[in-house]
Parts: sequence; C-alpha cells; structure tokens
Amino acid sequence: MKPVLTDERIASDGSTALGVDNRAGISLLLYTLREHLRSGAAGQCIVVFTVGEELGLYGSKYLDPGAYHMKMGFVFDCSRRPGTFIRSAVGCSLFDATFVGKSAHAAVAPERGVNAIHVASKALSTISLGRLSPTMTCNIGSVTGGTATNVIPDRCTFQGEVREFDQRIISTFLTGIEQTFQKVASEHHASLEFSSSVDFAPFRLGTDDEVFRWTSDTLREVGLDPVPIEYLGGSDANMLNAKGLPTVNLGIGAQNPHGDDEFILIEDLLKSADIARALMARSTSLT
Repeated sequence: MKPVLTDERIASDGSTALGVDNRAGISLLLYTLREHLRSGAAGQCIVVFTVGEELGLYGSKYLDPGAYHMKMGFVFDCSRRPGTFIRSAVGCSLFDATFVGKSAHAAVAPERGVNAIHVASKALSTISLGRLSPTMTCNIGSVTGGTATNVIPDRCTFQGEVREFDQRIISTFLTGIEQTFQKVASEHHASLEFSSSVDFAPFRLGTDDEVFRWTSDTLREVGLDPVPIEYLGGSDANMLNAKGLPTVNLGIGAQNPHGDDEFILIEDLLKSADIARALMARSTSLT
C-alpha cells in the first residue's frame, strides 16, 4: 500500500489499492473509542471488529448479539458520503450447477462421449444474466471443467449468485434455473447436479424502527441531512439484521473501493468520527 496524503484527501498513488474499504471504518472507530475513553464520558456501547466480511460475512455470521444484550447496530462500511445510510439491502443466494456427461477419446471415439462443457454452454445461453430488473441481478462468476484437449470432458460446473430484496423471488428464480438446466441436460443425454444456499438474507427497516430514528436524529445532530437508501450490495448489516439486531450501514465516504484509485476525503473521515461520537453519547439513554 502506498498512501498519498494531501490537505483534502487520503488516496492511493495509483499503483496499489489503498484498502480504504474498510481501513477507514476501522480507523475512525479506533479514534473515536480512544477519545471516548480519554474523556471519561458515559456510554452503553460495544465496538466489534468483524473479520472475513468480503469473503462471506464470516465475522458477523458467528457474532451472537444476544450474548451482549445489544439493542441496535451501526456498521461504518458504506462507500456513500456521510449522511447517507442503507436502510434496505438485497439478499444473495449462491448456486452450483454441475453438468455430468461422459468422457471419451476426443479423436478416436468422440461419438461415445457427451461433452459436459458443450451442454453447460447450451444451458447458459438459456438464462439471463446481469441486471434482470431494477432490484434483481444474476451472475455466473466461475466456470470449471475438462482435463485435456484430447479428452471429452465429463463434468462442467457453474458457480453463480442471485440478488434481490425479496427472498421468495430469489427462491423462485433459482427453481426456474434448476428446471431449465435440467431440461437442457436431459435433451443432450447428460445429467445435472444442482445446489443452492443463502449467502446472506435481505433486510428492510421502516421509518418507525428505533434504529432508523436514531440514525436520522444523530445525522441531524452533526449537521447532516439524513438520506436513507436501498442498496444492491451486502454487508455485515445483512447478517446482523438476520440475527434479529436492527442495524443500518452508514456512509463514510470510502470512495472507489477495491480499485487502485481509492480515496477518502478527510472531511468525510472526520464527519464519520463525529457520527460515531454522537452515537456513543446517545447510547447513555439506552435502558
């Protein structure tokens, strides 16, 4: 990492990622926690640093909010600028589809084989990918199969995901994919092995939810206009809401995440720290 600091921002020099997602969130929470402890101020809050968020929300997946009597949660991990917060986010389900054909020598006896890659490509051409609607996406992210050019491949596997705000729509779509793939496999004398699982569930918070009101009031308190949004990405907020802990994801301004042009404006980092400080102070009212 090669950070470049100016009076306006912290950025990458363009040759490496900065890791502002989510070093920015970690930094502002560590700073705010240190200042909170130094001041001797009261508060009823717990700061949790989850791990493995990018790989599958692994840290929050194994967090038990009930063990710590948590009332609500605030995740500092949205790339939008301070004032924006995610009050609703899609869920994501993963699927594996393996087409099973029959291996044979590709030159000596191709008639005896069933090319699983060919069958899989036929199946893939029957479904839609990308943005399927304003609220739904589907992607195939990995394709594996085959062993050598002179062997007709007997297996080919797709790995993909489907995202939507309604888990029922995701489930219905996955059933349709499985049925379509099964039909194509049968037509080409192959078989299908299909499995799916929920990676993270969607969530939707209402304006009457306490965490929504807390967020809006806190943002106004630090001089910001609250902007609640719906979001097509997932975060630890998805997992915590699924565990029964009402949670929002707060914008901190970590911009262009995962790229070599990542940056954060210093004013956004400081304003996000103001938000964290105000939330810690407000936590004294919890009973």
